[in-house]
Amino acid sequence: MKNKWIITITSLMLSVALGISTGIFTNAIANNHENTIQPEGFKVLNENLQQELYTVDLIVRGTVEELQPTYKQDAGLQGKRNFSFDITPATIMVEEVLYGKAPLGKSINFLQHGTVSDVVVQEGEEVILLLSQTSWGDYWSYDHANGIWKVKEGKVSSEAYSPILSALKNADAHTFERSVSKAALQKELSPALQAVD
Repeated sequence: MKNKWIITITSLMLSVALGISTGIFTNAIANNHENTIQPEGFKVLNENLQQELYTVDLIVRGTVEELQPTYKQDAGLQGKRNFSFDITPATIMVEEVLYGKAPLGKSINFLQHGTVSDVVVQEGEEVILLLSQTSWGDYWSYDHANGIWKVKEGKVSSEAYSPILSALKNADAHTFERSVSKAALQKELSPALQAVD
């Protein structure tokens, strides 16, 4: 449990530091949503799916071919105590590109927080991933659990905590694909974040 908290906190800090998240988590939580897990102390500023997916670079449907060996990633945050965290890359065979550019029939590296025993996606699973690209060409989930969706028996499931995306849990996979690809094509910056600029 302690490791999961460390991974969760590290993930949130890294997202802010690396610019993966554009400030979606900045204010205290105002609502609790049934069947939704949100990090305490944060409020979602997005009003719709187009704003939610503003930082997404790529959306793909594919199969997890293999998990690569776990390695330590430096958090890149300078302070009194530097730290690192576990990353377990997964090789994803791209079967369909729903948004962005990726080679069909080829694989991409999806970086997951954690070791082989506690990462979200496992070998053989069919997934839909909402991704942000790293500067070196690999991909992270655009926003932790919100970007990881498993496909089983034609339905999608996720541990997503965004109220906007949580509404799509257990949706038909094709309905989910149409919703997220259309929203990504029409993505927009949240007015709350525009005010910060």
